[in-house]
Amino acid sequence: MQFITNGGQSFPLTAQQANQLWPQYEGKQVVLGIRLENISDTADCPNKVYRQMEGTIAASEGLGHYTILYLMNEDGEFSARVQPHHTTPVNSRKVLYYYGAYIGYVQS
Repeated sequence: MQFITNGGQSFPLTAQQANQLWPQYEGKQVVLGIRLENISDTADCPNKVYRQMEGTIAASEGLGHYTILYLMNEDGEFSARVQPHHTTPVNSRKVLYYYGAYIGYVQS
């Protein structure tokens, strides 16, 4: 899971998510987690509303059927699983996409 620690990233909630979460988390610190396989370099499903994250690529690890990108931004470090033919060089900025339904909420 990816964890943003300094509070700089914004994650808008759907009405359904807000209604489920608000009563139990109001006024409390909440940690959000996104699995690296749910962050992608493409927004490839037209039926989903994707959100974006941007970071500088610190490293790239080719693993055959996919590549893992390790990125950094002002909110911390995170990683993403992308297509194996990924070619964006290290130290480049990259926009990545995630589907909000895959965010996990954990009270801290």
